[in-house]
Amino acid sequence: MVTKSTSRKIPLEINQFLERTGITKRELAKELHVTSQSITDWTKPDGKAKNVTVDNAVRLSEIANDSNLTQTIGYYYLGLPKSMEGGDYSLDLSKLDDLRELEEDERDDLQDDKELRRILCKRIPVNESNYNLVLELAREQAEACIVNNQYLFALCELLNMSVMDLTEMYMPRWQKEGYFGGDCNA
Repeated sequence: MVTKSTSRKIPLEINQFLERTGITKRELAKELHVTSQSITDWTKPDGKAKNVTVDNAVRLSEIANDSNLTQTIGYYYLGLPKSMEGGDYSLDLSKLDDLRELEEDERDDLQDDKELRRILCKRIPVNESNYNLVLELAREQAEACIVNNQYLFALCELLNMSVMDLTEMYMPRWQKEGYFGGDCNA
């Protein structure tokens, strides 16, 4: 197992959040119960920023209640896919919906492969001969998830809420419908 640092530099993401919301560094510091200097240290440009610990990143995510910042924190600290940013893709709802369908079609087309379907249906162990086929499906599924997440972010943005707000609102329903079991508030 490879040990990774539990703290990361995330100045760009914090600065983008502050700019997007109009929240001041002083206000953020007060909410996080850290000094204003800590926020300044975390947001310095040109590689001079100090690391944010995982505990502070989690608190930042909770206080910020911002889908993009939380997704980025999930990427840096947990290895989850981050939100789409920059690049060649338009992030408006209609284009994201088209891209979402395209990515799902690419995944579905790959699943038409009879060998792959046999592997998935029969629970055939992944070995040297079928590894790349399953890996390609995993990549296609990840791309579909990334675009679907971005589509969800755009919908929530239109509603002026975060993905976390949406999740909190519907978690009891999703538990009742069997998507999640037990206490998801822990």
